[in-house]
Amino acid sequence: MTENVILPTINVCKVSLSHNDDWAELVIVLDGAYSGGKLVNTTPDFSGKIEGKGEIADQYKLSNWIAGITSGVLYAFRALKIPQRRVFLSHIAGSLQASGMTALANATAIGVAKLCGHPSPPLERGDWQVECVATPPNRETETEQESLNHPHAIPPLKGTDTSPD
Repeated sequence: MTENVILPTINVCKVSLSHNDDWAELVIVLDGAYSGGKLVNTTPDFSGKIEGKGEIADQYKLSNWIAGITSGVLYAFRALKIPQRRVFLSHIAGSLQASGMTALANATAIGVAKLCGHPSPPLERGDWQVECVATPPNRETETEQESLNHPHAIPPLKGTDTSPD
């Protein structure tokens, strides 16, 4: 049985973006230091789908959209000159044309910056509206069992020591 662990550094951010009839929303969870492997992973309770609009985006799979999200994560850490941390994607939904891929990456960068306590890195937003709401978990009222069942609980990586220091 895999025990889920919430690290004290986890923050959750919902990012919404829209432009005309295109829209998307994603929920990202910022975790501990990145030490290799996939930088962006999905949580065990991940849900979502992006409807591709138009000839090009209609061919996109979820992995294409997640690659755009990863691009935004990488840009945020590089532009802000801060150490990379693991990012988990809990939810994604939307309806986007292929041109929305850049907006999705930019919106993700804004979310990562907010979670790291930094202003947004320099971005060209165009006419896209972006809303970002970050919520740190309330640890003072959470019991240990609630913490293990938290909707954004992340299973430990293999070989990761989850015992307290």
